[in-house]
Amino acid sequence: MNKSQAVNNLKELDTIFRELGVEYWLSNGTLLGLYRDNDLISGDSNTDMSVNVKTISKDMFQRINEANFSIVRFFGKLEDGFMVEIAKNDVKTNLFFFYKEKAKWYHSVYVDVDGIESLKYDYVYAPFELTEATYHGNQFFIPASTEDVLKQQYGPTWQTPDKNWSITESPNNAIKTEERFKFSESESDFNSLMNFENKSYWDEFYKSNKDLNKESDFARFVLSDLEKRYADLGTIKMVDLGCGNLRDTKYFHSNGVNIEGVDLSFNLSDPLIKTYNDSVLNVDLQKYNVFYARFFVHSIKEDILDALLNKIKSESENFIFYIETRSSKNITNDKKSITFFKSSIGDKHYRYLYSKSYLEEKLKPLFNIEYMLEDNDLAIYKEENPYCIRVTLKS
Repeated sequence: MNKSQAVNNLKELDTIFRELGVEYWLSNGTLLGLYRDNDLISGDSNTDMSVNVKTISKDMFQRINEANFSIVRFFGKLEDGFMVEIAKNDVKTNLFFFYKEKAKWYHSVYVDVDGIESLKYDYVYAPFELTEATYHGNQFFIPASTEDVLKQQYGPTWQTPDKNWSITESPNNAIKTEERFKFSESESDFNSLMNFENKSYWDEFYKSNKDLNKESDFARFVLSDLEKRYADLGTIKMVDLGCGNLRDTKYFHSNGVNIEGVDLSFNLSDPLIKTYNDSVLNVDLQKYNVFYARFFVHSIKEDILDALLNKIKSESENFIFYIETRSSKNITNDKKSITFFKSSIGDKHYRYLYSKSYLEEKLKPLFNIEYMLEDNDLAIYKEENPYCIRVTLKS
C-alpha cells in the first residue's frame, strides 16, 4: 500500500464527510498505526474508517463517486452490518458502518467461507465520544478514549506489534454471528447502495400486513378538510403518493373523491381505482389538484423528495398538498437523519426523518404553508405513538 496515497485518500474522504455532516472516525488498523506509531502500519493492504450509519445519505456516495473512488465490494445489509470497500489509485479503504444501539455499539467484518459466501463477525465496543487529532499535517476524527477503544479490540498489549494478528481470532471484542452473506462486486454503482433492498422490503411489508385495511386518522382529517373546501367532492382530482395497500385511497374513493394511486410496490389492487406501479417522478402530475402523501416522505431519500416537491411546484396549479410523516423528535432529534428501527408493522428498515423546522425550511420557498403541526397522538398503532408532522400546503 502506498502510504502517501493512502493518507491523501483519507483526507479526501474526511473533507467529503465534514461537508455533508457525516459522522466518521479513523478505526481498526488505521487508528492503531497512527496513534501508536504516528504512521500507517507497514504491510497493511488498506485503510479503515468507521461511519455512523444514522448520518449517511445518498449524497455521500455521489460525492465519493465524483472524487473518483470506485466500489470494490460490499457486504451485509444496510440496516445491519453493512461494510463497503472502496478504492482510489490502487489504495483500498474499508468503510465500516457503525450501529449505535443501547446494548452495544458495533460494526461488522466478513471472512470468506467458500468463495461465494462470507461469515459475519461483529466487533462490539463500549460507547465513546469523538475528538480530533493531527496526523501527517491533517486533522481527522478519532475516538476520544482512543486507548480504551484499542484495548477493547487489540487487548492490553496493543502497543506491541503482533505479526500473527487474525481479524477473527485475535480481537477481544469479535463475536462470531454464524450469519452468512453473499458479496456483490461493482465498479462504480454507488447509487445502488441506498436502494438495493428498498423495493423488496416494501413488497414483503405489504404482503405481511394485510390487516392494515382501515383508513388512517390522517385520511379522515384530510377528508374533513376537503369537505369544507369543496361543495362537490367529485370535482377533485386527487393522487395518493406512495399509496401502498390502497387503504386510504379506497377510503377517499368510497367518499366520492376521484383519486388515483402511485407506488413502486403493489400487492393489492382495485378495479375501480387507477394505479401506477412506478416512481412518483415518472407520473404526469399536471392533472391533479390534490396531492396526498401519508408516511411517504420518510420512506424516500431526500433528493427524491426535493425532486418531487419541485415537480409538483412546476407542473401543477391551484392545488392542495397534504403530508403526514414521522418526525425525528424523540428518535434522533436531529434536523435530518437516516435511522433504523423495527416498528409494530414492519421489520427493521431505514427511514428518512426530519425535524419540523428543517421540513418547514424546505417547504416554505415552494408553497404556502396553511397548516403545520408536530405532535404525537396523530398516528397511534398498537404500542406505538410516534411524533409526526402534519402539513397542509397550497400553491
